Amino acid sequence: MSSFVDGSVNVGSKKFDMNNVKRVTPAQSEFRSTKDLFSYARLKCVAAIKSPSPYEYAVVADIRRNKVIAEYMGDAEKCRLDDLAKMNVDADNTVIFHGHVDGSPISPVDVKFLIDSDIYQIVAFDRMGRFSLVSKKDKLSTDSLKKMYSQYRFENLTETAETKNTDFPMRSLAMDAVLEKHAPLMGLRYVSSFPYTNHNHKKVYY
Repeated sequence: MSSFVDGSVNVGSKKFDMNNVKRVTPAQSEFRSTKDLFSYARLKCVAAIKSPSPYEYAVVADIRRNKVIAEYMGDAEKCRLDDLAKMNVDADNTVIFHGHVDGSPISPVDVKFLIDSDIYQIVAFDRMGRFSLVSKKDKLSTDSLKKMYSQYRFENLTETAETKNTDFPMRSLAMDAVLEKHAPLMGLRYVSSFPYTNHNHKKVYY
């Protein structure tokens, strides 16, 4: 499952190999519109997924200024944003675009990263360029948010475990349904353009 790792957190049982990560100089940093910025980020992330050795690619951007702040190359499972906390980004307008090599929608690790970071939104693309995103909407107390996230993560693990041996769309549908249910409870907004979603989140916000 795709995920982010910052400079102080290791996710999963495996140590992350920093030799497989690097910060990349953006091919273009300023854009006329947020739509153009979105298209650029999607192109970069999808290209990484479709490469002979697929890997995660992340684009950190300010959607108020329509400007790319930084770009990163990861590996097939995760992308480390080592210096994000040092960037002094605009918490209300910073978005992280990234690709999910496995094609899954927004994951619990993505949600946790959003909650714990001073950013506004996280967007995940699959190899077809379809996206799912989660953004901050309502501010909850730390204790309430921790409780709501724990319930969301537990239900996600339970539902996806039941679809472990089924085809991939069923697993992704389970992830989508659980996040659709829990996002408002965590003060978040969830949107997806994936064709298997069973809700009305078809509006592209860019």
